[in-house]
Amino acid sequence: MPHKKLNEVREPQQLRSIQRTDSILAAAEAIILEKGYAKLTITEIAECAQITASSMYQYYHNKSEIILALARRYGCVFHEMFHDVYRDRPQNLKDHAQRLLVVLDNYFEIHTKNPVIRDLWMGAATDKEMQNLIKEEAARNLAFHVELAAPFFPEACHDEMRRRLQLLMQFGVSSVLLALEFPDEEGRRLIESAKAMVTSSWWDFVQSHQEPHLSPELI
Repeated sequence: MPHKKLNEVREPQQLRSIQRTDSILAAAEAIILEKGYAKLTITEIAECAQITASSMYQYYHNKSEIILALARRYGCVFHEMFHDVYRDRPQNLKDHAQRLLVVLDNYFEIHTKNPVIRDLWMGAATDKEMQNLIKEEAARNLAFHVELAAPFFPEACHDEMRRRLQLLMQFGVSSVLLALEFPDEEGRRLIESAKAMVTSSWWDFVQSHQEPHLSPELI
């Protein structure tokens, strides 16, 4: 009987590993959705995923690793959303400002449709690794927005532009978390108010620091 090639053996094993990790994360997500982050246990995750706890340790050593894996997945969802909104570069500052509002709307919608995300963030508030991950994601998203906005401003004000964007992004995150505390209709009103405040703050900065040589169609 001929021996199987190495890649013929490895591929099914890799596929099984992916399927197993997917089932573990799906189980953790389902438990958080039903009972909350505080009720999440390795034993229950294993039971929900229909595997033994000892088998699960081959993929994740503890609950924190599972939470981090879930958080990274949601981080990818947000980053993909940013890239979808900015599939093509903004043509002018009004276009750029409008897309900032679309990002805020989408951020709220993603949280509304995936309540597990908020529970993860709140439940892991004291988890140092989770906090580091959140900081890394925030830094990556800030760098993405700064790179898009920079061509519209003089280099001398790029540091202030970065600070302004950082504050607006933090304000957007806080606004979404607040809006989620209220019934859907009131939550959406809060998001609309947040968008108005973002517009006012950002456009005040734009008018004070825009690149003077820009033609009117770029403003």
